Amino acid sequence: MKAYLLGFVFVSLFSAFTLQCEAQEFNKRYSLQNQIDNAFNIDQIDSSGYWLTVASEDSSRNFTIVTIKIDEQGDTLWTNTYGQAGKDLFVGWSNSLAVTSDSGLIMGGALRDTSETFGHLVKFNKAGDTVWTKTFGDSSNFHIFSQAIPTRDGGYAVTGHTNRSDKNELDAWLVKTDSAGNLEWEKTYGIWNEREASSSIFQTSDGGFLLSGERVHTGGNPAVRNIDPLVIKVDSAGNQLWKHINDTPGRDGGADAIETSDSNYVYGASISVSQNDSSKAALVKLNRKNGNVLWSKTYGFYSGGSSFLSIQELSDQSLIAAGVIGIGFIASHGMILKTKSNGDSLFMRIIQESDTGKDNRSALWDIIPTGDGGYISCGRTVTFPPDTLAKFSWVIKLDSNGCGIGNCTLVSLREHGVAQNSLLLYPNPSNGVVHLECAETLSFVQIFNVQGQLLRQQSLQDNSLELPPNKGMYLL
Repeated sequence: MKAYLLGFVFVSLFSAFTLQCEAQEFNKRYSLQNQIDNAFNIDQIDSSGYWLTVASEDSSRNFTIVTIKIDEQGDTLWTNTYGQAGKDLFVGWSNSLAVTSDSGLIMGGALRDTSETFGHLVKFNKAGDTVWTKTFGDSSNFHIFSQAIPTRDGGYAVTGHTNRSDKNELDAWLVKTDSAGNLEWEKTYGIWNEREASSSIFQTSDGGFLLSGERVHTGGNPAVRNIDPLVIKVDSAGNQLWKHINDTPGRDGGADAIETSDSNYVYGASISVSQNDSSKAALVKLNRKNGNVLWSKTYGFYSGGSSFLSIQELSDQSLIAAGVIGIGFIASHGMILKTKSNGDSLFMRIIQESDTGKDNRSALWDIIPTGDGGYISCGRTVTFPPDTLAKFSWVIKLDSNGCGIGNCTLVSLREHGVAQNSLLLYPNPSNGVVHLECAETLSFVQIFNVQGQLLRQQSLQDNSLELPPNKGMYLL
């Protein structure tokens, strides 16, 4: 009986062969013995290591903010828990933390006191201790901060969303403070009965700000909730100049937008093609003057929940982005993409938290370059039965090619950093056994069906691979 293997012509759709890189990096999970531990942010203040900010929920459903310092090997140096009796404290969103000029950090999040939720601005020193905290909002409405940044005048800008102007839905919210966190001015942005939530902020070279997040609308049908990437450009006083919404039919990931060295803007998100929540991760470049699209590119394959969550421009004007890609029906893996300044991909990595081959639900929320030319990224992973159901913070240190000590899956030979002719697979179609010849050293190979389900993981024997017995099409 013949088993058909996905040919090289289609390998750019999903080429998930896995190779072990030689670089000795690390791939670690961190558990605080709580129900939820989710690392949303990673930063580096000095050469002594990295700073993680973790959203944590204990067995009594108390929410706290945990700061963790790790060294270059990923080993924990110290852990601090920040909480208030009788109140819940929340980390903002991906990359909600920023390094300040005095080698401290500023974070935007939320504080919930009984049924009231406020925007919460926290200043930490480099030891993880709080220097000061400020709350914003009123007891009659809902408020939440997602990200804070230092501004060039020595103060801070923080963004999030509130229902202050529209009780039925949320509006994007921008707050400007002085160096001590005292309010200078605030603005809201939105349309009646449509949700516009801001989760990211960037100060642009003209002194203004770039807000990004998501727009949610129903189109008059409450059963349909269309989610689109949203970018709002405002001037230095918070006045809106233009708004960009990538209106697609499905539920896309929210935008994370930055300014690039050409003074235009780029954001990471996802783009859907239907209402079934199937989407591809995407980068979109915008004209700084009007928000018009200069280019838009998608990466990987269509799946549920795929999106870039954080993006940065590197010193050579290339782009690095981290996010999540759906695998099958409920599983997901971390995803890292590096591109040229025009969005052409240099490499794309799909990374499992576990090296056992078992599926879990993982995502990478934040990524920064490291001093050795590599990258470090953080996120969360959820283990599935038969393992104990648990949620951990996750950090992976990668080399300059995006490879680490754990899995390093290349997606698309031609587009993502592997020479077009470096993999030879034959015969195809096959009678059940194929032979692989590759310029890279393959430690093991994973076989998926066309639904994205992992069927088998095995090492190569004399470069030969035995396929499943059932007739069909498979992906490696």
